[in-house]
Amino acid sequence: MAKLHHGIIVSMFLVAASHQVFAAPTFQGDWESGTVIGNGSSNWLSLQSVAPDRITLINDGVRAGTYARVEVRPGDNPLACCYDTDRAEVSGMQDTNGAQIFENLGSGTQRYSFSVKFDAGWQNIVDHGYGAWGIFLQLHGADGMPPALSFSATDQIRFNMLAGDLTKPTTIGTSSPLGTLNSGQWIDFILTAKFAADDTGFVNILRRDEGQASFQEVLNLTNTPTLQFDSSVNAGAVSDHYWKTGLYRNRQDFTSVLYLDGMTREAVAAVPEPGEYALMLSGLAVVGIVTRRRRDKSSLLRI
Repeated sequence: MAKLHHGIIVSMFLVAASHQVFAAPTFQGDWESGTVIGNGSSNWLSLQSVAPDRITLINDGVRAGTYARVEVRPGDNPLACCYDTDRAEVSGMQDTNGAQIFENLGSGTQRYSFSVKFDAGWQNIVDHGYGAWGIFLQLHGADGMPPALSFSATDQIRFNMLAGDLTKPTTIGTSSPLGTLNSGQWIDFILTAKFAADDTGFVNILRRDEGQASFQEVLNLTNTPTLQFDSSVNAGAVSDHYWKTGLYRNRQDFTSVLYLDGMTREAVAAVPEPGEYALMLSGLAVVGIVTRRRRDKSSLLRI
């Protein structure tokens, strides 16, 4: 069964609800190009792994289309910067012209849809004395600092944020639970973020587990910065932020495997009123959109 880009369906549905809320997708990193990285739209710009087999593409006839398998082993550290960490990631979304996509003060409100599955044999990532993290999606800002926004999996899935002026005690640092990992099953997320360095920003996250017919809101943060900056550098200018996905964890003594699929980025041209946003959520349930539709007909969501 051909894959279904849910952004198109949601956009069509919301034309009536909020006068063309979503613009055309600017990135569809769904791995259908057949390469892990490459030039042009729907590809990530660069690979950070110790070997090519750490991120591989799968087309198994069970899940429609192609998706990525990410494997991280003890000691997998391709970067000189980060002692006692392991990673395999791709970095840098590209637009239709092959230019890297950055998030900054001009990004406005963007919506990201993606799916993740933690391997059935997933072991919880634990703290060995300096924190525990298993980041599978991150928005990277100032060099040397934790990401501004990130999704992390340890004993559960969490959304972490470090935003605002990094030199001030008013810097926003949060860690919010998003639910269990449900190893062996796909989880769909929709992240909507308004990018700002002050309290005009917001973050909203919806989640749907495999077998569920509709999304549930798991996080709604309002009046918050979503970009990070240093007021003592370049007159406090907010630098470009860039996306990475894969797995970045604190050092463990076991191998971690997860699967990624369907990353889409699309601009929100107009923010719906609260009543319209509720209508959007109900519309997601009625339409029964999916990031990927399974070829097993018993698992298809039906209108």
